[in-house]
Amino acid sequence: MCSKLVNRFCMATLAVFGVLLTLAPCHAGIDLIHGEVFIDGLQKPRAAAQGDVVELCYRGSRYSFSGMRNEIIYTVFMLTPKLHIENSVGKSGVNHRKDVKKIQQVLRKLRYYRGPVNGTYDQNLSNAIEKVQRELAGLSSADGRIDVKGKTITAIRIANADSLFVNETDRLGQRSGKIALRECVSFFAPQRVLGYDIYYCELSYIIDYEMGIAVVRDGASVNLLNANEERDLKAHLNRYANKVKKAGSLTVTSKEKRPRTPFTVNLKVNDKALVLEKGIAPGFSQDPLKFSWYIDPGYPGDVKHSFRLAPHEEKWSPWSGQKEVRYFFLHAGAHVFEVRTKYSDPSGEWVEVPKASYDFDLNRAFVSKPELKVISGSPDSPSLNLESIDIDDVYRGSKALLIGINEFLDPTFSDLTYVGEDIDMMERTLSNLGFEVSTQMGKVEKRDILQAIERLVAEADEGDRIVIYFSTHGFPDRNVPTRAYIAPYDCIPDDASRTCIELDELEALFRKMTDKPVKHLLAVLDACASGLGVIAKDLSYKEIRISTENGSHMLTAGMVDQVAQMDHRLKMSTFTHYLAKGLSGEADLFEDNVISISELLLYVRYQVAKETDGRQTPMMGRITGAGEMIFKSR
Repeated sequence: MCSKLVNRFCMATLAVFGVLLTLAPCHAGIDLIHGEVFIDGLQKPRAAAQGDVVELCYRGSRYSFSGMRNEIIYTVFMLTPKLHIENSVGKSGVNHRKDVKKIQQVLRKLRYYRGPVNGTYDQNLSNAIEKVQRELAGLSSADGRIDVKGKTITAIRIANADSLFVNETDRLGQRSGKIALRECVSFFAPQRVLGYDIYYCELSYIIDYEMGIAVVRDGASVNLLNANEERDLKAHLNRYANKVKKAGSLTVTSKEKRPRTPFTVNLKVNDKALVLEKGIAPGFSQDPLKFSWYIDPGYPGDVKHSFRLAPHEEKWSPWSGQKEVRYFFLHAGAHVFEVRTKYSDPSGEWVEVPKASYDFDLNRAFVSKPELKVISGSPDSPSLNLESIDIDDVYRGSKALLIGINEFLDPTFSDLTYVGEDIDMMERTLSNLGFEVSTQMGKVEKRDILQAIERLVAEADEGDRIVIYFSTHGFPDRNVPTRAYIAPYDCIPDDASRTCIELDELEALFRKMTDKPVKHLLAVLDACASGLGVIAKDLSYKEIRISTENGSHMLTAGMVDQVAQMDHRLKMSTFTHYLAKGLSGEADLFEDNVISISELLLYVRYQVAKETDGRQTPMMGRITGAGEMIFKSR
């Protein structure tokens, strides 16, 4: 009997046809298509509604040999969501953002990758690709790279296939030869509304029993496979991945009948229609990035909108009548801005219309000059006299701990000449703002730093305002790039988890303070570090609200791949220079004599990025709570 096990050997020796006749009891292959693909008689991509019967017809030739009877030859097809990359992705790959994003999306769906879908290649994605190569592609040596053509991307397409189907081509029995084919096979269009590619395997699948169950619908017979059969066929496709070829494409449309949308949602970027928009320039801008949207004039009903900028924002904004939003800062990478819109129909039901969206890439960060916007009548902007705020009424006490390390035990770290000037400047600035300041300066070891923070935790009272400032080196973990450390005097990078201070370790200490609860905490790192979220949209609220809620934040001099810059003219850190100037009044962007840390971030980030020509971009992340620390500007 020529079973599927024997068939695997036959197909593996396809290249030597004469030897096949002597060594193998059976063989079958198919020269499919010859440039002609017919789907319902059309030689072009076809659209079908969800669940409809689709007929794929093809021409070609089949050749086979068998010394046995009753074996069935099947041509194997698969229907898989389109996955095409222009260049290689992975180790030593080109790693274009659009290609990386596609691979991140599909590997996340297949549960091989758990990181963000941001178009950035990193170690997490590299590990996922290697795992795919070992487990899906069956490669004994994983190189962590996906090429445009090759076994790895084929294995991903197979694993992501929506369905497989087969066509019985012939039954073997004491004969051989090449047979011309003109055949058709029917299958059900998938339920997912997507674009699909149809692939087939040039090497047929031979087995000694009939596969699937025939289902008749609309006069056509569709052969439905069970899970075990699909599993075996996927193994067959993976084994002969180099023989898996594209046969055609299919677009699946929604079967749901939707009412005609009474209007169109139109997007503008920086007040320009998308057809006129020439792309978003990265780097510095006097104006923030502005997205606005509108519907066709004349619609009389109620309309609401919701928006987000991915991957910057995971959640959609609340439904409202808002029709524009501004962004002051965006990371480099791939972005998509989306607007959802719904209207109230005559029955009072809310009906959502198709989304409007705009995709764009930034090859470096976008930073704009701060711009303030107060929304009239908004609950976030009450008409109160903010100059009347008394800091003593907001905080019971104000304490600051300043830590500066200018020398290091490990020669990997260079000495920091100007740290003393940074500490002196911050001490003067915070003292003028009413803080009780303590400092640690010089060869400060990890143990001393942690003990000083623990003392501050113990001494902090409910309702206090706490600032903790570090001036030292910062660096990412060598194995986990998203993990970052700051360096005390005795920090050894090769033993970072034991001798250096991880940001997560600091965060745990800061949470102890907020448990007391300290009113507001601000940790400032004059060192570059990763893993922080940012506050980037319009500053459209007033300090009176944020000062009443507890909260803690971490402000860093820059991102993980940046170097904190020194101003040799001023003989101090560029970041600390503008931080002190901002706290001394220049960050009072509302000109109300009150400075929030959101105002402080907008001011410092723009000034530092401009001064360093984009080499350094300060960042801020929220640790706990919605409230923000405020400072009186006088």
